[in-house]
Amino acid sequence: MTFYKGTEVDVRISATLANIENTTPITHVDHIEWHVGQGRSKAPEGMGSRLQRIKEGLLDFTGNLKRKYDETLYDTTKTFPELVGAYGVGTLPPLYIHVKNKTTAAVVVLKLAKGDYDRSGDVDGFVAETYDFDFEEISFS
Repeated sequence: MTFYKGTEVDVRISATLANIENTTPITHVDHIEWHVGQGRSKAPEGMGSRLQRIKEGLLDFTGNLKRKYDETLYDTTKTFPELVGAYGVGTLPPLYIHVKNKTTAAVVVLKLAKGDYDRSGDVDGFVAETYDFDFEEISFS
């Protein structure tokens, strides 16, 4: 699992990949992480054997972004929950999540993400927002 503290990265979210570098960065990010599950399962080798063979299944891309709540507008008109489609009644918008390492300038793009939004009080008294998401592709540059 890849894990970055918010101070280490610049995170941007957009409905399109075009000009994503020019969108407003997500503020007050506590952390972002993602996991690439290989869909492994084990199957017995055969009769009379205690050995197992590992079989590969479907890839499972998941991630999580946690931030402290604020009312910054993204794409000039949307708060963070509106940006991720939290209150929409239609289909969830597929999003592109652009993660740039501030130290190395390496960029990871998590493509076609859809997820669940949660807003809750945190232990230290700040309101926290969490976006748990699945995504379909990942690219590195």
